[in-house]
Amino acid sequence: MDENKLKEFFNIRNNHRILNPPKAEIQNLQNLYNDNKLDAVLAETQKYIYDYPSSLPIWNLMGATAAQMGELNCAKWAFENALQLKPDSAQIHNNLGNVQLDCEDIQGAVDSFKKALSIEPNYAEAYNNLGNAFVHQANMQTALFLYAKALILNPNYITAAYNYIDLKAQLSGSIVLEKDIESNLDRLVEKFDKQPTFQIVKAVEALIKNKIDLSSKYLENFHGSDNKLKYMLSAKEKAFCFGYSSFLDKIIRSSNKDVFQKPDDNIVYHLGESHCLSYAHQKFSLSGQSYKIVPKITFGAKAYHFASGKKNKFKSITQTHLNEIPSYSRVLVSFGEIDCRSTDGIIPASIKLQLPREKIVSQTVKEYLDWLNENNLVKKHDLFILNIPCPVYNYDISKKLNSQVAETVRLFNAALNRHMNAYKFNLIDVYGFSAGGDDFSNGRYHVDGYHLGREALPKITKQLSDIISKN
Repeated sequence: MDENKLKEFFNIRNNHRILNPPKAEIQNLQNLYNDNKLDAVLAETQKYIYDYPSSLPIWNLMGATAAQMGELNCAKWAFENALQLKPDSAQIHNNLGNVQLDCEDIQGAVDSFKKALSIEPNYAEAYNNLGNAFVHQANMQTALFLYAKALILNPNYITAAYNYIDLKAQLSGSIVLEKDIESNLDRLVEKFDKQPTFQIVKAVEALIKNKIDLSSKYLENFHGSDNKLKYMLSAKEKAFCFGYSSFLDKIIRSSNKDVFQKPDDNIVYHLGESHCLSYAHQKFSLSGQSYKIVPKITFGAKAYHFASGKKNKFKSITQTHLNEIPSYSRVLVSFGEIDCRSTDGIIPASIKLQLPREKIVSQTVKEYLDWLNENNLVKKHDLFILNIPCPVYNYDISKKLNSQVAETVRLFNAALNRHMNAYKFNLIDVYGFSAGGDDFSNGRYHVDGYHLGREALPKITKQLSDIISKN
């Protein structure tokens, strides 16, 4: 898009008598958008703007299309121009706020959502999105209140209901949840219980709370839920639901349901994404004392998210966990495995940016450890970083891509070893005992294509014990 040429048109915008293309042409663009033919919509809207620089529908459609495609600078520019034409549009301020949030311009997003609400005080979507922005700012209490407000205004607003239970699940055990958000909200959320994503989040939350039977019940509900609802899930939602359901099924089957936390149990906390559930509430002995592992989850977090220089929800939720854990605690940390997958993180980033994987890995790991160190200065926890397990060979992808995954895991673990020396962190090597002789898993400790199971815990606690005895 040639912005200089467009500026020429903006100078004569007020002289245009014909503001919009014919209705039939706008409808055709809308149909293309509804059919998800986003490349065509973006190309056509960019052409139309030269002839109709004052067309609000075209600017708005360009912004919505670019935002969906991840062309965030174009989306931001389009919505800003739409607001020049209609500055009192709550919807456009809300749309701009969503793009600013994706750009990690958190304060800009907050301002846009608040502007939308000043124009339309009962705008449920803006309340929900403002809640998302406050999560990025680590203001969890306000975020939950805003999700509740959105749901009260629109009791059928499934996105607000999901955001509410999703954040509550991740904050299980947090002091944030000790305050009453809205006495009637649980009743409002219950109407969505048949939704597959709700069943999985509730299953995770129950496991975090050590309610094994309840977690099993939610998993059974998920497996028995309407296939039409599962079919309607987005690709991301399907990956979340089916990935967690398979993993949790295996974890729960191997759980000791008679294990309950006693007042005299010592606690080792485990921060991470799904990997922190592998040993949830398992007990072990350390220096003659009984310990139990308590998980603290951050859904979908990558090492990359902590390496980013700006605020985001992954940092905020993990920071909340670090701050609420009692000072000087022993904490296991499991992040980075998602970064090494074939479809996420380092491998596609290397292709997109045309940079060597080794360079991306080294920078990501260093900045991830920098963030952990900086956010542990006050509480001074004893951090034990788990490296990445040896990958399971994936027969659904090519031999070449499997080799790239294996190499990326080795690079990530090597970078951990190299950069750990700058901090007072401890390394737990889960790669070594999970590796076979061919750069892939030996199959003895994995419960699925990514996660280690309970059988790995003795290997981990042995290393934990050895490290503590040397310090």
